[in-house]
Amino acid sequence: MEHCLSKIVTKPSDYKLCPACSKVNWYENEECYNCNENIKDVEFMTEEEMNKFAEEEYGFWKKEGYTEKEIDDLLVEV
Repeated sequence: MEHCLSKIVTKPSDYKLCPACSKVNWYENEECYNCNENIKDVEFMTEEEMNKFAEEEYGFWKKEGYTEKEIDDLLVEV
């Protein structure tokens, strides 16, 4: 499943971080899409975790020359 970055960063309670690989996953996932780690009992992302994720993502893409609007529309696997 893919979501646009702007949707992800505005709703941390819909996502959780995989403890094994630190990838953001949709809250309904029972296994991490990336490493297949069991994440059934993992808590939702906190505001702090989401802010860190957003800073890293937006920072990376801005360095690559993307505008904020382009970054908002990027699709991210969750």
